Parts: sequence; structure tokens; C-alpha cells
Amino acid sequence: MKALPITYLGAPLYKGNKRKVLYENLIDKVRNRISDCEHCHLSYGGRLQLIKTVLSSMPIYLLQVLNPPVSTIQKHERLFARFFWGSTTEQRKIHWTKWHNACFPTDEGGLGIRNLRDVVSAFSYKLWWSLRINNSL
Repeated sequence: MKALPITYLGAPLYKGNKRKVLYENLIDKVRNRISDCEHCHLSYGGRLQLIKTVLSSMPIYLLQVLNPPVSTIQKHERLFARFFWGSTTEQRKIHWTKWHNACFPTDEGGLGIRNLRDVVSAFSYKLWWSLRINNSL
């Protein structure tokens, strides 16, 4: 038997406190996907669509199963914001608004991007509700 931490079905299994190192694999996957798309000359609308459809959906499975540390979610949001505003590893661009404001629905003046912190809390409530109703996971 292998010692913990191990990865099972894409999620890290560990004993004890949450460690940021266990979630670096997911952050690296998002970072690699962003670096693949940096060379394409995408407009703000193209980058927004890529964030909404591809990049935001990459951590969803892990967020359903585990509650990652806040620093992991902050890293994801930082990567999304830097990609959206056009920052690269060589060049930093101005962020014209806070990322928190961009995560509002379009009706409220945001860009319609899902806030990962809200997604984590929604999945936690869903898991809690499932446990309360079914007495089992």
C-alpha cells in the first residue's frame, strides 16, 4: 500500500491539514492551458469566452469532491485575471477593474464569470444536503 498523499480519480487523498502542494498539479494544468493560448491573438471577448468555457471548468470536478485551500482558489483567480487582461510572463498589463467585480452577472455590470469561491460553497452545500436527505453520500 502506498503512503499518503496519493491521487485517486484525479483528487488528492491526504491525511491531516490541507496542503497547497497537493493542488499544484491542477494549477499547473490551468497554467499550461493559458500558456498554449497566449500565443493566439485573442480579443477580450475571445479571452472571456475561453475563461468561461474552458478554464473555469477545469477545477470543477475537484471543487465538487474537495474543499481546497483559499490560496489555491486565489491562484486560479489570479491566473484568470492576468490572462483576461493580456498579461504574459514577460509583460504585465493594467487590470482595469477588480476580478471580484468581473465575476458579477452581466445584468449587474459584471462579465458573467463564475466566482470560484461561490462555486466551492455551492458544492459544499450540495454535499451537505445530499448527506442530510439520503443519510449517505
